[in-house]
Amino acid sequence: MWKVLLVEDETFVRKALKQIIRWEDMGFQVAGEAEDGAEALEFIRNERPDLVISDIVMPVMDGVELLKQTRELGLDSRFVMLTCMNEFEYARQALEYGASGYVLKLSMDESALQNILSKVDKELADRVERKAQIEWRQYQRFYEWNWRNYVNPDTLPRRDEPFESLPASVRSCRLVLCCALHGAEPFSGRDVLESDLLERNPKAFVHEFRKNGHTTVFYWSPDEIRMKTNGDRPFPYAGVYSSPCTVEEVPAVWNQALRQLDERWYSGRTGLAPLNREGLGLSAYVPLPWHLERDIIQSFELMREQQVDMLLDQVWRFMEEHRLPMHLVKETAERIDKICAKIAGLNADHADDLLESRSHGELKLHIRKALERYMTHRIKQSRVLTDHKEINKIIDYIKRNYDQDVTLKAMAKYVAMDESYLSGLFKKKTGETLIQYLHRVRIEQAKFYLEQTDWPLHEIGERVGFANVNYFFKIFKRLTRLTPTDYRNSLKNRS
Repeated sequence: MWKVLLVEDETFVRKALKQIIRWEDMGFQVAGEAEDGAEALEFIRNERPDLVISDIVMPVMDGVELLKQTRELGLDSRFVMLTCMNEFEYARQALEYGASGYVLKLSMDESALQNILSKVDKELADRVERKAQIEWRQYQRFYEWNWRNYVNPDTLPRRDEPFESLPASVRSCRLVLCCALHGAEPFSGRDVLESDLLERNPKAFVHEFRKNGHTTVFYWSPDEIRMKTNGDRPFPYAGVYSSPCTVEEVPAVWNQALRQLDERWYSGRTGLAPLNREGLGLSAYVPLPWHLERDIIQSFELMREQQVDMLLDQVWRFMEEHRLPMHLVKETAERIDKICAKIAGLNADHADDLLESRSHGELKLHIRKALERYMTHRIKQSRVLTDHKEINKIIDYIKRNYDQDVTLKAMAKYVAMDESYLSGLFKKKTGETLIQYLHRVRIEQAKFYLEQTDWPLHEIGERVGFANVNYFFKIFKRLTRLTPTDYRNSLKNRS
């Protein structure tokens, strides 16, 4: 609740102000009353109200002077002035000193007060948001460390590190966090403040931590936090909220909230649920076997559509069965998307769809759609090869099966041609012998793997069709004038 001070020398006007609207419903609470500006200034100095509704013409100190002296004290309470028809010059002066507005006493009604309070409520919320943005850097290390609790708890440094970066004044605070998987839809701390999740405290402040279509809102308060609900509630996204906790409990609470959000990511359920703190603690996860991602990329490169689809299903099942953190799932999808787009010679323009997906199933649909587009482009490009149908058939076969044992004899049988005739025809149409062409395709793919992965050299050689690592090195150096090791090192030096 925003604290309000009513300043008016006429008792019946103050009484009318208190009764004309339901203050709490607007998010305000009348915390004090004063009969003149001097009394009001003392209250403002001690209690720091968020809003002062003040008459302009009063004994001892008028409303304009009260506003002026409040600003000289460096206090930022919002002011709304009460004025009569013949006091507009005073009202103008009040606006110059930063008053939020004025209300005519003669036309003062519920609607007029509601309108001005709505305006002030927005100004106060904006002030809290600006303050939180200024303070964000002091808390950033704390949030980033705790984020790593969730993404990769095995790499955490010593436990007390994140708390050292926090201002001493907030280490005794309590806080509530609310995680929402909102995707591309806008979501902020203001949505939490404007909900009926908790009672607002003017001394509290809010921070937001955003990552890949997810936001965690942190509500910090130096005082007790009063929750309005403890059960599930309607919510357009998947969401989890905690009960009030201490700063020291944040690593475990946030980790568990995100893991609970993961459950909704996999099930596709929406709604805002309270955090189940049973068995609360930091838990590791089973990582995705590296060969599964690698096999998708290679199958895509070989244009094996059905195999890509089958492997994608396999990867998605593994991630769901082992409940990998949704952010690692998204990063995996983004990585596959970028590599396959590069293989196809296209731009990876699905990043937003992937990172802002709101469920495991939705993400799979997006990555499958992206890979289908890239594959269609690759197949279309591979069909424009030479002016000879059978040579094109062989080239297409090599591009799909360069990792297999490809020989002139096998290709002659594949297109029902004499070996000698095929050998001469292939060189005439491509400018290379069949084996030279095969080597070039294999080495180009090896260069791609050297650029995009950290796979061992012997494995890259095997993956592109060289059974002997020494032979792989020999052909690679013949075509590039560098060994695979030198080629990979040159890339690192370039970056």
